[in-house]
Amino acid sequence: MLTKIPFLGFIFFIFWLLAGCSEGGGGEEEPVPEPVDKNLYAIWGTEEGIFFAAGTSGSMQKYDGLAWQEEETHTASDLYSIWGLSHDNVFAVGQAGAFLHYDGVEWKKIAIPMELKTEPFYGVWGISEENLYIVGGNGRLLHYDGKKYTPIQITNETLYGIWGIAGKNIFVVGEKGAIWKYSFEDSLWQREISGTTEDLYAVFGVWEEREYCVYAVGTNGTILLYKNNIWTWVDGGTSADLRSVWCSSSYDVFCVGESGIGIHFNGNEWSWMSTGSTQNLYAIYGIKNSHAFIAGAKKNILYHDLWDSFLEIALLPWKIDKYGEYPVSMEFGNDSRIRRFQLIWDDSLGSEITLVAGKKVDCLASAQKGKGLKKVLFSYENIASGPFALSLAHEAESLGHALSIQLKAYKYNHVPDRIGLSFMAGKPYDVSISPLYQRLFLTKFSWKLHSEYPTFSNVAEEILVSPVWQWRLEDYTPAILDYPCRVQVNRDSRKKGIKR
Repeated sequence: MLTKIPFLGFIFFIFWLLAGCSEGGGGEEEPVPEPVDKNLYAIWGTEEGIFFAAGTSGSMQKYDGLAWQEEETHTASDLYSIWGLSHDNVFAVGQAGAFLHYDGVEWKKIAIPMELKTEPFYGVWGISEENLYIVGGNGRLLHYDGKKYTPIQITNETLYGIWGIAGKNIFVVGEKGAIWKYSFEDSLWQREISGTTEDLYAVFGVWEEREYCVYAVGTNGTILLYKNNIWTWVDGGTSADLRSVWCSSSYDVFCVGESGIGIHFNGNEWSWMSTGSTQNLYAIYGIKNSHAFIAGAKKNILYHDLWDSFLEIALLPWKIDKYGEYPVSMEFGNDSRIRRFQLIWDDSLGSEITLVAGKKVDCLASAQKGKGLKKVLFSYENIASGPFALSLAHEAESLGHALSIQLKAYKYNHVPDRIGLSFMAGKPYDVSISPLYQRLFLTKFSWKLHSEYPTFSNVAEEILVSPVWQWRLEDYTPAILDYPCRVQVNRDSRKKGIKR
């Protein structure tokens, strides 16, 4: 046994040497790669509410109308742009000539010749799956007919964005203020005079009333508007880099960019849009008259509702008579674009009330039941400026009385410059409750107030400015009488600075 001990020691010595070599000899550990934050650089969706967002290392998210889910793209390349014909016919492009197609089931790579993979692809747009255009680094511009690629040489400047309308024009934007326009009628690419040397990252527009309304955005808050065949500089009120633009009309334009910046144009003025983020935002896309999604750093996807409650009327502690009908007349200034109202009440007594428009306008109603509360959303279309008569009325099947009634008006893109309201207090069911409260809440702007109510009423009026503008009427009259209460407010519409 003693003769075997040195041999065993030798074996252990050899193992020790080998272990040391495997650790680098000097005891130094191999560097561990730092984790890479995955960003989302592109977003696109359909009118039906199906959306796609793409970004770092082939990341792809799909929204089915209920939730976002990760998709497998079978690529590790960064993806910079998405465009599609439908929810099951979508294209994406990106780093190192990445070119993908989604058929509604899975993403597949589209073969690209090696000589065309030398530059990244930053934008894709098309007319059909046999008629696509791709833009990218070093002036890369390709036409794809579903089988072969045709390079189009127009510049050596990097091209970042592309958008167009079939049969009319294609617009391409890029570094140092480069803008190119293609005419389908003349089959000709022509350089446009942009008037800027700032890099332009995105372009998007609409065609309305036989005229283009196209926006291009870029570094240092650059916004260019194409209208009447010329590009003009637009002051959006920010110097932050803008990475994406989306619009549903000439009075509904959204831009997002660095450090969570978001701005919106309502047809009259640009204003700051709360995004709820301080991270860089790279893309925005939405559905007209509904909502938009914003994609950004760290795979962040933000939801932005295009509607916002700006006016709330609280009638407390009203009990509407079973067969009563009470008017709440409103008057809106120009460009108010008010289309939605929400009626909320306590229906614990079995009440069913409704909102009736005095004008012949189309209305869509949807109800939501809460804890002790009934909420009904009324959507009215094509409401013109001027007087708009509404009234609260009990439904025929109502069994009881409505309590704690609230009426909310929702704005879309524009806060009215003038609002006139006329409350008819009527005769509440239980007159023993005093005082009768009527409250008016408005978005916090500068408002000028003028109100009228009967001199024989004992009324207290108070203006609260934070967190919202509030007007409150408290009626301590012993007997609640039939009388109107009129309130008119005018907004100070002078433009406020929104630079960040």
